[in-house]
Amino acid sequence: MHRPHLDPHTGVLTLPTDHGPATLEQALAALRHAGVPLGEVSLAPPTLDDVFLALTGQETSTAPAPGPVPTKEPAWQP
Repeated sequence: MHRPHLDPHTGVLTLPTDHGPATLEQALAALRHAGVPLGEVSLAPPTLDDVFLALTGQETSTAPAPGPVPTKEPAWQP
């Protein structure tokens, strides 16, 4: 199930859909009817994160990848 997401800090509304432009037209009509002012509108293909979520139902991890494992350097030898 796709749910709209409004970022309260940026005011960006994201509306995932399986029907691209048709859904955009419907969303714009609904926003216009509700009197919501728009600054910018764009249509973008899904990201790899979107595809992963759709296939697995799990969010991707936002934790940074683990760094290299520290190794003990050999003692200096002349």
